[in-house]
Amino acid sequence: MTREQVHDEKLAVQKALLHFEGIHGRPSTKSEKEMMRPLYDRYRSIKRSLSKPLSPKDKTELQAVPEDGPIEFSPTSAERNDEFMVTKCNITSFDLSKILEENSENIDDKPWNLHELTVPQLINEQQQTRIQKKNLRKILRDFEEQFLQQTGRRVLKEERMPMESEYLEYKQVKAKLKLLDALLSKHDASIP
Repeated sequence: MTREQVHDEKLAVQKALLHFEGIHGRPSTKSEKEMMRPLYDRYRSIKRSLSKPLSPKDKTELQAVPEDGPIEFSPTSAERNDEFMVTKCNITSFDLSKILEENSENIDDKPWNLHELTVPQLINEQQQTRIQKKNLRKILRDFEEQFLQQTGRRVLKEERMPMESEYLEYKQVKAKLKLLDALLSKHDASIP
């Protein structure tokens, strides 16, 4: 792969990660982290390879990276230290759209393109989202208080599994509310 192709791959992986994080936030549970680890590892290795300076006389033809299995690179006599090299990299068949579909069950059926809503629609959406956040927070507080009474200690992240979908939904509702607040303040600032 040429340096330009590596740069294009970096941008594609970066866009996919940002899109995923925009919808679901950063991976927080151990299973989410394990699921996303190959993509984050690939992104870091690409960034490292691009940060190395190249001498002008070098041509950077890099080996293609198969996406469906493990790969191993062994240095040849023609390779130099400043070329893209990965000693060992396991890349499994990774389909981000599949993960997004699996995790999108908790997302509202309403369109998330809030930028297109009018100010009254934004205010209405903000009120509904606040009510939704309040209801979810009450459910989560009840769970946490019940857990505290039963065990005598607070809930750890690993012990939230029975309420994982509610925690995820609460996190998404908070992000949506933050976006709505920002959009409304932007509209307020644009009014003279």
